[in-house]
Amino acid sequence: MFKYVSVQIPNKDCKGIYLFCESNEPITSSKQAEKLINGVSFKIQIRTKVNNINGKKVFTFSTKNKTFIKALEFVASERITIREKLHRDGTVREIKKVTTLDKNYNMSFIDKVESFLETKSISARPSTMQNYSTTLMKHSKPLHDKSFISISVEDVQKIVNNLLKSKANATVVLYARTLKVFLKELSLDWSKLELPEVDNEVLYTLTFKDTKKIIGAMREYSKITINDEVFYQYEEIKNIFAFSLTGRRIN
Repeated sequence: MFKYVSVQIPNKDCKGIYLFCESNEPITSSKQAEKLINGVSFKIQIRTKVNNINGKKVFTFSTKNKTFIKALEFVASERITIREKLHRDGTVREIKKVTTLDKNYNMSFIDKVESFLETKSISARPSTMQNYSTTLMKHSKPLHDKSFISISVEDVQKIVNNLLKSKANATVVLYARTLKVFLKELSLDWSKLELPEVDNEVLYTLTFKDTKKIIGAMREYSKITINDEVFYQYEEIKNIFAFSLTGRRIN
């Protein structure tokens, strides 16, 4: 019987992601998933929760256009957008709006950018604003004179293809994700956008025993006792300690 089965592939962002297939076991590899996919299309569901409100969304992919891993990565990249919508609307379903895009018919892309950046600057962090500015003002120049509502996935794909000639894959993927936030009211079919693979994995090869030794040494190095209470000095040691206990992300 077909049902949504949990995807649990190591080193992939699979939280809350399920494949619609016939299986009683979690999906732990791309090969296993490919074997379970039948026909010309397959479905992947993502589930998330915001403020105790559950939300889920199903994406359908063509086997001709997307491998399972590509589809999985796309669905994972949509998690932030889904969570934002769930937080804003209380549902991931499309809500019929009284207002339409009519007000944007005579607005160019660059006009929309200027309005967007002005509004965002009120609450966004400087690093976020820098990312928006680079994405919209620098990398999106080919779109500046186009009508905002005329922007298509094909337009974005052309920019992505051009950026890949001079930018790292991770930079291009970040560009696409940021632009999607800006263009979210156009409801474009982003599943058609082809993006490069990004591998940020850096393997941690030390044993658990060696890791404990390092942590112990750091703690002893910065430990002081005041009135029978133990404190740890040196901010850099604290940072390294936190680094060792968490995901050790590449950044």
